[in-house]
Amino acid sequence: MKEPKRCNWTKIQGELIHLVKKYKVYEMQDEKVTMVAWNKISDDLKMSVDKCRRLWDSLSMVYKRLKLMIIEGKLSESEARKNYWVAKYVDGSLAFLEPFVLKAPPDEIEKIKNHANTKRILSHLLRYDIDKSSSVPSSSRVRKRRFDLSNFTVKHCWNTKQKYPLETYMDDLARAICTSLQPADRRMFIKEIDTIVSDLLQK
Repeated sequence: MKEPKRCNWTKIQGELIHLVKKYKVYEMQDEKVTMVAWNKISDDLKMSVDKCRRLWDSLSMVYKRLKLMIIEGKLSESEARKNYWVAKYVDGSLAFLEPFVLKAPPDEIEKIKNHANTKRILSHLLRYDIDKSSSVPSSSRVRKRRFDLSNFTVKHCWNTKQKYPLETYMDDLARAICTSLQPADRRMFIKEIDTIVSDLLQK
C-alpha cells in the first residue's frame, strides 16, 4: 500500500532531533552539563543556543501532547499517521521521548496539557481545537492568531546565500510552479512551501 504523503522534518529539525538524541540532553539534570551539550549542538547546527532550545522545546512538547492524545484515546495512531501535518511526529524519530510521557507524574502531565503554545500549534496542525477533542474547525482562539510576516525572510531554494521577503519569495514560487514543465521541479517548489509553513508554525 502506498504510504500517505506527509510534511517531513526540515533539515534543521531533523539534525536537531539527531543531536539531542546523540548528546542525550533530554536525560540531563545538571544545568552546567546540559549547557555544555547545548553549546555543542549550537556549534554543530551553527545556530544560537537559545534558538536551538526553543525549537527543541516546541518539537518535543508537540510530540508529548500528541502522544497523550493517543494514550487517552482522543486520537488514534493510525489517524496521526494519515494526517499530512502530524505524521512526522509518529514516524519514530522522537520515540526516545515516549518513556518520559508514559512515566510522567500528574503535575507534568498537566503542564504538557496546559502548555498554551503547544495547544495552539497542535490545534492548527490537526485543524480542530484539541481541548474539545472534535474534528470541527479550530476555535476562535486559534484562528485569531496572526503572524507578523513583514520582517519574515526566507532563503531561495536556488539561492541560499541571500534571504528574500516572504511575499517576494512566495510570488516567485507561485510563478515557478505555474511555469515549470517538470513534475519533479513542481514537487520541489511545493515542498518549499510546506517547509515555510512548518517554520512559521514553530515561531
